[in-house]
Amino acid sequence: MVCGLLDQVAEALTPFTIAKVEGDAVFRYAHDEIIDGQGTLELMSSAYEAFRAQTTLIEDAGGCPCPACGLVGTVGLKFVLHHGEFAMHRIAGHTELIGRDVIVVHRLLKNAVSDGTLRDYILATRPWTDRFGVDVDTLERGTATYDHVGTIEFTVRDLQANIAPHAIPSTRPTGSAGACSYVPSPIRRSAATNDYGQ
Repeated sequence: MVCGLLDQVAEALTPFTIAKVEGDAVFRYAHDEIIDGQGTLELMSSAYEAFRAQTTLIEDAGGCPCPACGLVGTVGLKFVLHHGEFAMHRIAGHTELIGRDVIVVHRLLKNAVSDGTLRDYILATRPWTDRFGVDVDTLERGTATYDHVGTIEFTVRDLQANIAPHAIPSTRPTGSAGACSYVPSPIRRSAATNDYGQ
């Protein structure tokens, strides 16, 4: 049952192309010309509502004794949006995205937003919000500093606070990228990543 959560979020995030699945994270990218800033935020909010509806259904169904289903209510969802440059490199039959901005997205998945108290959110870097002219509803503004990358400014939207009450029952191309983690976001001069985690 839980395995379907990642699929559900991944399917919801078009027009972003999956570059790689890394454990509980999906790394996606899109070209600048197909990205709409506000539309991307709405897409991610809708994906979050569907994710939360599915976790609620799994919890309510009970019956599955596996540890993953038992903990599904504690799972969070985060999106990281970043805009920058990257290159595509073929390694062992797979195309990998490489470059400084790819590293930025990966590093931001392991951030300390709200000292770890915020579970479900969209983190948008300043390069992303500047490029797409989006003023993210900000719960928090922050910075993160990483070796070999420098300081990254970002804003954060709390997805749980913004969810509709009815939504949950009982070469050097450029583009957007992100990652999504199972605590799900996409990359091309703009990037998004989704990350699921506990």
